[in-house]
Amino acid sequence: MLDVGDFSVNPAAPELGGLGVCHVRFGKAMRGSPPRRRAVATVMPWTAEALAQYIGHVRPGYEAGSHPALWLTERGGRISLRADR
Repeated sequence: MLDVGDFSVNPAAPELGGLGVCHVRFGKAMRGSPPRRRAVATVMPWTAEALAQYIGHVRPGYEAGSHPALWLTERGGRISLRADR
């Protein structure tokens, strides 16, 4: 459920650009509670580089247009558990 817009700058690591923090919107919830939101810092610089390459070079090949999903299927929709089967 990650979207491209779920990433932002980490002030402690500005060299990672806009991929320094991932804002998890649907984290594991406690029993009876809604999903937990949290921010996860990018630790390894190579992960930000790999994501930047995917977003800049691979993802446009899926003709994503304005679709917010980070990971897309070959038909341009959001990858889901059902798409995996």
